[in-house]
Amino acid sequence: MPQLPYVPAQHGRWMWILASMMPLACGGSSDNGGGTTGPPATVATVVVTPSTASLEVSTHLTATATPKDASGNTLPTPVSWLTSDTSIAAVSSAGVVTARKMGTATIFASSGTVQGSFPLSVTDSIAATVKIVAPRDTLNIGGTLQLTDTVKTASGRVLAGHAVTWSATTGASISASGVVTGAAAGYTTITVSASGNGVAHAASDTLLVYPVPIATDPAAPLLAIDATADHHSISPYIYGVSTFGLDAAYLTDLGIAVTRWGGDGITRYNWQVDQSNAGFDWYFMAGGGVATPTSGAQVDAIVTRDKSAGAATFVSVPIIQWIDKVSVWDCSYPVSEFGPQQSVNPYVHPTVRGAVTNCGNGLHTDGSQIFLADSDIARIHVANTENTQKAWVNHLTGKFGASGSGGVRFYALDNEPGGWANTHRDVHPVAPTYQEITSRSKTYAAAIKSADPSSWVAGPEDFGWAVYVGNPSLNGGLYNAVYYLQQMKAYEQANGVRILDYFTEHWYPSPPGVIDFSQDPGTADVQAARLRSTRTFWDSTYREENWIGTYYPPVQLIPTFHKWVNENYPGTKIGITEYNWGGQKSINGALAQADIFGIFGREALDIATLWGPPDRTWPAANAFRIFRNYDGAGAKYGDTWTRSTSTDQARVALYSSLRTSDGALTIMVVNKSATAQSAHVSFTHFTPAGKASVYSVSGAGTAIVKGADVWVRPGGITMSFPASSITLIVTAKKS
Repeated sequence: MPQLPYVPAQHGRWMWILASMMPLACGGSSDNGGGTTGPPATVATVVVTPSTASLEVSTHLTATATPKDASGNTLPTPVSWLTSDTSIAAVSSAGVVTARKMGTATIFASSGTVQGSFPLSVTDSIAATVKIVAPRDTLNIGGTLQLTDTVKTASGRVLAGHAVTWSATTGASISASGVVTGAAAGYTTITVSASGNGVAHAASDTLLVYPVPIATDPAAPLLAIDATADHHSISPYIYGVSTFGLDAAYLTDLGIAVTRWGGDGITRYNWQVDQSNAGFDWYFMAGGGVATPTSGAQVDAIVTRDKSAGAATFVSVPIIQWIDKVSVWDCSYPVSEFGPQQSVNPYVHPTVRGAVTNCGNGLHTDGSQIFLADSDIARIHVANTENTQKAWVNHLTGKFGASGSGGVRFYALDNEPGGWANTHRDVHPVAPTYQEITSRSKTYAAAIKSADPSSWVAGPEDFGWAVYVGNPSLNGGLYNAVYYLQQMKAYEQANGVRILDYFTEHWYPSPPGVIDFSQDPGTADVQAARLRSTRTFWDSTYREENWIGTYYPPVQLIPTFHKWVNENYPGTKIGITEYNWGGQKSINGALAQADIFGIFGREALDIATLWGPPDRTWPAANAFRIFRNYDGAGAKYGDTWTRSTSTDQARVALYSSLRTSDGALTIMVVNKSATAQSAHVSFTHFTPAGKASVYSVSGAGTAIVKGADVWVRPGGITMSFPASSITLIVTAKKS
């Protein structure tokens, strides 16, 4: 091949032309031995489609570029893409153009040095989304609410004044300008729609239309709930009763959480013969007419029953020095042994030393006390020991498992030991000091813990302010109760074992006539005193209506127990394991019982057992049910206390709690006045879901009545609470 002529550098742009012509000048031939090959085609133009375009922000199109020669023939040469302003639009290597923001740009397609292009206008004006803006999500029937809309483009630019269409479902109407008018109570759905580029976009919102609120009585107490304040657990064990004469169906129906096997009759119970001595309560009768007893049968049956009903059992363990040893009928004061007495048992006449005899009350006809020699006592008693009671606990754990694994949950240290010299004067004629009671308590508590370390032990199980106080001069200046707690703490410090878990005592109302075990309501004055005297448990302004109020400041029983424990044996729980406020056959007694349950929950009592539970048909039974089984299917008042206040607790008491299982707010209103109260219950830090369920006990109090559901506003609820009524309001939390 001949040498190419020299081409100066400045003429380099022509080099490709000369190079393409050289084969012709030299007469070159093809590889197939004939013909000629022409020069490669030259790109003359790049045709771009579209020729012009407009896009909305965030949309895209695919452009095409076709290289052509001077004759218009399409050439298969590659092209590259370029945008004049990447902030306005981007273009990919495949020609996909994406609009980024409003403005103009030029899109180029290049093949070698030849370019094609088209102008692009990016706009931002087509509706892509619409949203409802509401100042709140509720209104009243007949009330109005102005809604507004926000229409935006795909990029998020607001299109002010864009045309929209409003509509509403049943319960409200809405104007073309977005004004909603409430028509019927309930939820209504509001919809707004806007069109963009032929596509409809819509948004919906739900509003709650409330009925017109009832008027609040200006004189009614102010009731307020703060759902996030003062939280503490409400112990289920405050809903307890004494155990005698009940069946599992009763426990389930009333929602009983614990039953107490206790009382005067257990102090001398001997589990080995399954019998006791009734003491002063009934002619000091021993045994029960059983020739062949089964050890522990009575308590075994109670624990079995309780377990079947999901209730815990509270078993009292004797700590007195003598316990019964006979199972057949006998008594401490047979007339055949001690002569005529003031009174004798009219029903049971045991055989003593081969002779049928009467059983007396241990008082000569002149009223003087009959004192027994140890040999007289030992005739029907055996010495009590810690090993005897430890063997009983072993029996119970062997049959039912350890306390912490479904066995007997509570063990109490006897029953009202401060009264032994009265109730059990035949075997303990001298009043015990608290040194004796505490010493015995430590011995038997340690035995119980040794047999079942997971058990909860309660004591001293004594009764009344006089015993709580005692004679401080005998205790180094300390109240009996305080001395007892300090000694139990000292035992733990010395031995490394806590033997007292619950500080428990007994308490009854002080006004005369309130506690009448006939359970009749009594006079109007007695009924008023019954409702008033529940303040003994908490009120710093309430003085007991007997000698206690004359000589001592307000008792404030539960706060006082908390104070004694916190100062003398921290970590010990507190309980009132015997109480009764009477009147159970009436709505008055039901009101008192419901008020007591509310107080126990608020004041963080840990266990309470009512002595003498109500018959299932009595109104007081509904006080249990409305807290523990208000719907008959096991639904309960909540288990976490929330701050609840009433400006007149004596007239309308308010208690509220959150229910852990579903987050519902449960509200108990006890109207203790003889007139209906239209009052507002305000909520703080709780948004209700809408409707609330309402259950109430009123009138004769013989049934829990489910009322119509009520709408609850975010700020609370206004209701008329019937005279002498208990009302439970259950409202779910808005999700």
